[in-house]
Parts: sequence; C-alpha cells; structure tokens
Amino acid sequence: MVKIPGPIKNTLLAFLNLIYPKRCQGCGLALHYKSKFYLCKKCFKKIKINRPPFCIKCGRHIYGSADLASICGKCINSKYNFDGGFFCCDYEGLIKELIRKFKYNYKKYLTHLFDELLVNFTENYININTIDMIVPVPLHRGKLQQRGFDQSLLLSKNLAKVFKLPLVYNILRRGRDTEQQTRLNKNERLNNVKGAFFIKPPRRFKFPGIHFNLCGCKPPNRLKLPWVHYNQRGDKDKKMFDKKRILLIDDVATTAATANECAAVLKMAGAKSVYLLTLAKGV
Repeated sequence: MVKIPGPIKNTLLAFLNLIYPKRCQGCGLALHYKSKFYLCKKCFKKIKINRPPFCIKCGRHIYGSADLASICGKCINSKYNFDGGFFCCDYEGLIKELIRKFKYNYKKYLTHLFDELLVNFTENYININTIDMIVPVPLHRGKLQQRGFDQSLLLSKNLAKVFKLPLVYNILRRGRDTEQQTRLNKNERLNNVKGAFFIKPPRRFKFPGIHFNLCGCKPPNRLKLPWVHYNQRGDKDKKMFDKKRILLIDDVATTAATANECAAVLKMAGAKSVYLLTLAKGV
C-alpha cells in the first residue's frame, strides 16, 4: 500500500470535505475535516455528564449532601450482583439520539465521541488499578448478524487499549436472542434476561490484549498465522475469570437487569468482583 505524505493527505481530505462536509450529528453544522467527534462544541455541551457524588450501587448522581457511603433512593431496597456501577451520561436528549444512531443507523464513526467520554470518565472517577480485565456485555449472534457489529465490544476496545488491560471477549456468551429491553417494564426485563448468559470454556487464539473464542473448534492449519499465538489449553480456560476483578462494559443501562445477570454468571465462574461501566443510564 502506498503511503500518502501527510501534507498531501491533509490537502485531499480538506478538498473532499468541501464536497462531502462532515456535519455535526446534533445540529447539522459543517465541521472541520479533522473533527473526529462529529459534534460541534455547542452540541457537545448539551451532553449531560454524570458527576459525583455517586450512588455506590448504581452510580447515579446524588443530589444534596452526600458522604462516601451514600445510596440513592432507587437503590435502598435493591440488590445487585455487580459490586458497583458507573455511567458517563444521562440517557436523555442528544446523547440518547446519538446512541440510537450508533446502534440502529450504523453510525459507527460516533465511536470516537463515545470513546472520549468513556476514557475521560474512567480517568477521573474509576480506580483502574483495581481492575484486572475488561469484559463487554455479549450480543447474541442473531443481532450481531443483523446489526453488523457489537456495540459493547467497540466501546470496550479503546478502553482496553488506553488503560492497557486485557479485553476478554466471547467467553461470556448470550445463549438466546432476548427481546429489546426498552419495550419492557422492570419485572419483564428481569425475566427477559434470566438465564440468557453462560460461560463457554473456549479454545482460543490470542492477539495482544484480546482473547477470541473459536467455539471449541481446533483452527485448521491453513488459518494458523506465524504472528498469532494459538492457545488451546482446554480446561484451564474455565478459570479465565477466577479471582479476577472485572469491568463490565455496556452501552446503556436502565434497570441494569442485563448487567446484573452477567455479573451473576461471572461470579459463578469465580470472579472476585464485577463493576459496571456504561456510556449512559436511564434516569
């Protein structure tokens, strides 16, 4: 592949932007060709960032006076299988519209904006030294084929890269295609995801920092690449999560029923702790 020199590349991109300009996904304003976030400064300020003090259970902002052991009104009588939750933004207004575009209109370029929000929030409010690995909430293969990408995996990749944590993917699995949670009430959501997740002891090959599951099948010789380390340890993979401190990643949480079910399965597999981080949470 021919590498285009930087100045020539910038000139070509600037010219292309005159014909097909990047536009703010909030207001439609034409943006500079180097803009990664597809959002103007005015619209960026419309995103309601979650600020401390946080509820120690769900991560919701607590209004008024609060101490380090505060629990919000919605969590006083709630029990979760995860040890604590965090979320970057309130799921309302512009961020709600952007997440829906990302998931259902194939606007994958919005990943850059979401990565920025997640990394900034993690740097400011999460002690990453207490985390051993990142695990995305799995998408059922039916929805993956329909959508073309796994949104939780996309959001997890940059976090794992920035904080130099292993990203463990396709070992926690979704066994059935559950109904969309937004259409259900609280009790229906709990029943919808009950028993939907399981751990598949994998035979896997490994790129640096990412584990991929081969569905228990031995890779054919023609697929073996000299720069890839293939791992087929069998039963040892059952201990993948044993005594690990896990950061579970999802795009949106409302009742956190999905994350709660995932955390239960991870702890049954031996996880020491499971914390939840989502891009947004319904308030």
